[in-house]
Amino acid sequence: MMSYLDILNKSCNHIIDINNSKTEYLNEKSVQMKIAFDLWKTLGIEPKLENCFDYEAENKLYTDIFLKDVSVKIGIEIKFKTKKTGGLNYINQGAQTNGKLNCLRDIERLLELKKDRKINIGYFIFL
Repeated sequence: MMSYLDILNKSCNHIIDINNSKTEYLNEKSVQMKIAFDLWKTLGIEPKLENCFDYEAENKLYTDIFLKDVSVKIGIEIKFKTKKTGGLNYINQGAQTNGKLNCLRDIERLLELKKDRKINIGYFIFL
């Protein structure tokens, strides 16, 4: 059986390979869906998208993908940055100052969720 990291690597490499030849994954949501689908297909466990850990909290904590496997809880944050270039259908969602800060916030959120034992493993994916 493939490890979680192996599944994520395979999925991300597929996204990169496909996008190097054509623009199929145009935004972060399409990447999020592809990765979630690959996890579900490989592990047989349905991931939750945009999972909120406490709806009652004033400052709600979310992860892009949450997966609960027997005794392991995994939070995954994804950043997919593109730049509009000739001949490709990407939009400008590049890693400018705000994008960089959002990356740090995502990593801090994963660390906080791990500290609070809401997840055991956190993955941050930047494509």
